[in-house]
Amino acid sequence: MGFRSLRRTGITFALGQRFIANWALEPAATELEPVTVEVAADLIGRTGRAGPVVVVSESALARLPTLSRDFADLAVLSPHVAPRPLGGVSIGGQNQMYNAIRIDGGENADQYYGREPGGASPIGGLPQVLPRTISLEAVHEFQVLVTPFDVREGGAAGGVLSAVTRSGSNTARYSLFTSFANQDIAGSGAVAPDVTTWQWGGSVSGPIVRDRVHYFASADFQARAVQDRGPFISDTAGGAGLARIGISYASAARFQRILADTYALKPGTLGPVNGRVPAQDLFAKITAQIGAASHLEISHHYSHAARRNFLDAGLIGYVPGAITSRGFGYYGLSSVGEEDRTTAQTSRLIWRAQVNSRWSNELILSYEWLRDDCLPNATFPRIVVLIGSSQLVAGPNFFCPTDTVTQRAFEFTDNVTFALGRHVVTLGTHDELLHFHDAILQQSPGFWTFPSLDSLAAGRAQRYERSLPGPLGAGVDFAVRQAGAYLQDSWSPSARILVAVGVRLDVPFLPNTPVTIAALTDSFGVEPGSKPTGNALWSPRVSATYRPGGDDRTVLRGGIGLFGGRPPYRWIGNVYRDGGLQEELLVCRRPAVPLFTPTTQPATCLDSTGAVPAVSFIDRGVRFPQNLKITLGIDRELASGLLGTLELLYTRGIQELYFTDVNLKPPFSVEAGEGGRAMYGTIDAGPSTNPNAHPFRRDTTLLQVIRVSNRSGDQAYSLAARLERRFRSSRLSATYAYAHARDLFSLNNFNARPTLQGTPLDGTLEDRRLATSLFDTPHRVTITAMFQLPFNMGASLLYSGSSGTPFSYIVNGDANADGIGERVVKNDLVYVPRDSLDIRLVAESTYAQLNSFIESERCLRDQRGRILRRNSCRNPWVGGLNARLTKMVGLRKGQSLEIGADVFNVLNLLNARWGQYRYTVLGPSVQLLTLRGYEAANQRGIYAPIPVVRNRVLEDASRWQALLSVRYLF
Repeated sequence: MGFRSLRRTGITFALGQRFIANWALEPAATELEPVTVEVAADLIGRTGRAGPVVVVSESALARLPTLSRDFADLAVLSPHVAPRPLGGVSIGGQNQMYNAIRIDGGENADQYYGREPGGASPIGGLPQVLPRTISLEAVHEFQVLVTPFDVREGGAAGGVLSAVTRSGSNTARYSLFTSFANQDIAGSGAVAPDVTTWQWGGSVSGPIVRDRVHYFASADFQARAVQDRGPFISDTAGGAGLARIGISYASAARFQRILADTYALKPGTLGPVNGRVPAQDLFAKITAQIGAASHLEISHHYSHAARRNFLDAGLIGYVPGAITSRGFGYYGLSSVGEEDRTTAQTSRLIWRAQVNSRWSNELILSYEWLRDDCLPNATFPRIVVLIGSSQLVAGPNFFCPTDTVTQRAFEFTDNVTFALGRHVVTLGTHDELLHFHDAILQQSPGFWTFPSLDSLAAGRAQRYERSLPGPLGAGVDFAVRQAGAYLQDSWSPSARILVAVGVRLDVPFLPNTPVTIAALTDSFGVEPGSKPTGNALWSPRVSATYRPGGDDRTVLRGGIGLFGGRPPYRWIGNVYRDGGLQEELLVCRRPAVPLFTPTTQPATCLDSTGAVPAVSFIDRGVRFPQNLKITLGIDRELASGLLGTLELLYTRGIQELYFTDVNLKPPFSVEAGEGGRAMYGTIDAGPSTNPNAHPFRRDTTLLQVIRVSNRSGDQAYSLAARLERRFRSSRLSATYAYAHARDLFSLNNFNARPTLQGTPLDGTLEDRRLATSLFDTPHRVTITAMFQLPFNMGASLLYSGSSGTPFSYIVNGDANADGIGERVVKNDLVYVPRDSLDIRLVAESTYAQLNSFIESERCLRDQRGRILRRNSCRNPWVGGLNARLTKMVGLRKGQSLEIGADVFNVLNLLNARWGQYRYTVLGPSVQLLTLRGYEAANQRGIYAPIPVVRNRVLEDASRWQALLSVRYLF
């Protein structure tokens, strides 16, 4: 006695999908045959997704070109994803630090900095260290979730990158691979570096107990060497050094001699400094089938990397236009270099059990440990000498001298799912125990600025800054407890309709109470120990999919919901760092600057001015960032194998973080001579090389007192279209997205002070205007093609292009006397003059230079007679065509050898003038004018133009590169 065979086709499972089907086997007196499940192409979203989702399969991961072999590189296949110039991606026009990264359903992000572990941040102070989140050898597939309506997905006001790792099977499989790239298989250029990258590793998988217990393991190693090719100031042939750097070799050599001979320092060399990036990635996983209805996974991931001797950290956003320590207008000696190290370890247990025919349970336990270290090349202070409008630099950057950060994160997630007729109900909890230790004390060695080499030789600086530990000591050590619960009902009233209604509640708790100075309460009425703890974040969501026809050729889908999650906890850590007793800032201006003594840093100025406490606080009622998202989409099978998709996404900020300085009195006047610029104080009258601003403070014993509160009103929308054509062994797809994002505050830093200062001021500090977001990308185009060719060959092409990033032209100085602009970060937007009479320049003859530049830049030309709008200027279009070609060679006993060649920036290979990555600035702003005083009669500043190079070529990204690889499968 047995049963008749039953076959169902067209079933494809996506990440996180639950599939329910009622199958009945009919008794029959026949021998049982094997049950066969045939998978058909999921052309129109039978996965039940309601919002924009892109699934990148194991096949696409293997066939598409990826230079860094990081699965996150292929997130650009989603039209709602825009890559950021310094690394990372913006999803749906949102801050890249609002994204979540998950591996096998568990958290896998650097929650302190809001990035991938060891990944890039929006500022140049934290460059990419780990070359990839996890080795591509370990990844089975991944998803890009823009609006994850499933309430199990939380903790992200942006989007989610979710990957599933590979597992073992009953068949033992082994692989070894190696890849190689260097300058001999790359484009040449005037400053093309010699780059050699070796990567090697492999994977093993198979059964431990057949049909029950299986294993998978992978190893991935990298050795990368980058030769420094300048530009070097020592290249003086035909005046090349002066033309390319703006500083003479004689000045740089004298700078080096003064530091070495007069002060007995080791400033480093003027010549090349070669970089190294070694990396290791190990992953192991055991899966076990316990009984007939229980599945267990245990995995561990270890990765470590170092980034040695690169000269680019800590400059972007601090040196105008800088992407390395050497370029036009600035030159750093090798002492500015450092070694950045990152280690990440994650252990995870996943247990899925089918309790009975209606009930199932999923348990996820995860532990993540991260450590970031920075070892500077120099232990003496940061030293900057001004050579005209250019800078010579020696000494460590602002982030490195005491940079050791450790994180521990424990996650508990449990999801119970049960079926009740046409309803599938999910009840779950997601809880986290987090601990952060951050020993950073920025500028602890001191920061000296000299107006000339003569003043350096005499030890007479024009400005001296230093961070000092307060009475309680510097650094932070705090914990976070986050509790989350959710409930969802997926209801299918008919075979054509699926409706999901859910609500999620996340509540963060900060058990440690910050210690604050009495002045914070006495002068500003702030509750002692104010912290945003226990503030509930409700996230209700409704989504639906509808199939109007019975042939599954069309799917209508959409949803509305609130999506919120933690910001980088580095922002929250400011309440423990800036209570006024942990960190203090000493600022000395000429003539009160002490005599330069590099071995013993002064703790007071010559006029007995001492360090002032660094103070910031977060309102007690502040909630984590939260966005309202509305999506509508249609998937239509236009012809056999041709799928068309149209998606609309609207996002509105409900709870966003807003920074301001409450120690400033309201603006007391506006400058009629500069388009109505609001003034918070006065500026030294008359021309001056280094005019001082005098903000009107509420409490004159303190400098900035930064308040963090909630605001709303940020907006973003996008309209995306996609066409995809599938053949038996090939696939073509093309996507286009039009988008626009506006915000009040484009947060792109970590400390409270540079966070406040890092967004150019459009409006007043208390009431910023809604303007183009730093994460705005109006146009995105992606085209992919994958072909299976004769003779066991495969080919693929990937083109990804997008509008350049927006930026602002700003003033080098404090044009509105709000206390921002004298230090490293500037935020005052330039006033664009109508003519030569509408601006006061130190030298009237320089107006022709300024006017020529304004006429060459449309955003300036169109805004004459007003203060420039924030982010109204834009870098050129950025795009690249990459290709991959493979050849499979069959060997004996089922073994095979795959030979591959990847070419990146194919257009540049075809023509040296094509495929160029051009930019004006990679950060949020570039300085156009230097403040040189104030003209009271006409209510305007006195300025000197700063030369700006527009649309320069980013050499490394503009050259074609090839990667050769070999993989042995057995």
